[in-house]
Amino acid sequence: MLDFITTGALDQPWKILIHGMPGVGKTSLAASFPSPVFADLEGSTDRYEVARVDLRQMPFSAMDEKGNVDKDAPSVMNLMRQLRHADHQYKTLVIDTLDWLEPKIWEATCRRLKIPTMETMGYGKAYMEADKEWDAFKTYCNYIHAERQMNIVLLAHTTQNRVYDKDFNEMTRWDIKLQKRAAARFIEWAELIGFLTYDTYLTRTNGKESSKHDGKRVLMVHEIGSYVAKNRFGYDGEPISPINYDTMKGALHG
Repeated sequence: MLDFITTGALDQPWKILIHGMPGVGKTSLAASFPSPVFADLEGSTDRYEVARVDLRQMPFSAMDEKGNVDKDAPSVMNLMRQLRHADHQYKTLVIDTLDWLEPKIWEATCRRLKIPTMETMGYGKAYMEADKEWDAFKTYCNYIHAERQMNIVLLAHTTQNRVYDKDFNEMTRWDIKLQKRAAARFIEWAELIGFLTYDTYLTRTNGKESSKHDGKRVLMVHEIGSYVAKNRFGYDGEPISPINYDTMKGALHG
């Protein structure tokens, strides 16, 4: 087994998750990645010159009349299978967005369990069962990443929560807009989680402070308590800006 030991950093494609408010530029950032193909679940790529598959009307997984997986019918998972096995030149898969994929996951879970809604079972049991659908999706992300050497870019909206710090002071926290079990899964999976936001500054009017921004976007890749972020690249510098693939690569591999 010692023959299998390797040393040094590996130049691998990325597995990243970018979250932010609507309109902050998640899709345009993903479009700057090498040869992207978008799994468009919300119609956000309509005004971009990108390769896309419109998944808005497609189920997570297709079933035939006997309840078996139909690998020929349009579905999210069949797109993932084709990206793994078919000949293509794409170098980046973009999921736009995870939180719009989530209802399709729940529909597939309900269909498998033969229940009308996720709340039918009580005690969050259906959400635990949805782990199976999420795991199938995540597994194919890993296949595409490892076997096809593609970047996997997961986009998600962010949600605002009120939390308390260690000194019990109330604060605002920006979290990934997913059910908690699913969010935890992808927080663990990603090697970089970026919170895309605007660079803000404080102004004072009539003795009152308020936050404003000039439209400059920044990518936060270190968690400070008020948002989810991380990176496994060893980067401990300033927030990344301007926001595009080349700037990110220069910072993270610099």
